[in-house]
Amino acid sequence: PLFTPLLAELFLKLSSASPQVAAKALRECVESSPSPLALMDTVRNRLGKMANSASRASRLGCITAIRELVEVCGKDSREYRKFILFFHTYTNNILHASSDDFDMAKAAAMTLGRVIRCAGAIASRLLEEDVEYACNLTKRGKNDLQRLIAVLILEQLALNAPALFFRHVEVFFQHIFDVLRDEDAEVRG
Repeated sequence: PLFTPLLAELFLKLSSASPQVAAKALRECVESSPSPLALMDTVRNRLGKMANSASRASRLGCITAIRELVEVCGKDSREYRKFILFFHTYTNNILHASSDDFDMAKAAAMTLGRVIRCAGAIASRLLEEDVEYACNLTKRGKNDLQRLIAVLILEQLALNAPALFFRHVEVFFQHIFDVLRDEDAEVRG
């Protein structure tokens, strides 16, 4: 069976106070597996449950694991592309649900940037969706935290996929000026 006691222990540790060690161990487990695609499928299924969990620790553990595992998927092969799509969806689900949790949103935005960087041939399409979402969050009338989250998303997309992001610079500048003129110094910062 692919879900071994070691995997069970790693997933338990992912939901702990410091999931980084468990995430790295999970990545090593996948990379050293004789059947990494089958193991990734098992891991992906489990991460999906964590992404939709009511537990903040589980969602943070999911984000941390994705940040490590997406590097394994960076091979840009058809077999791994489906995992990139799942990880993109899980990260966005957590990001969209983090409208009142800045630290979670920051971790998710950083992971989103990493997912886009490793997405290979599908990166452009995924980035397009994420830029549109973030630009919608910059509009006046949204709460300050949502606007701050939008800036985090745009920053990570620009840092992790600058060549792809360049196509969106005009739209970026149209939306970012509202944020830069915001009355709240934290949002402007």
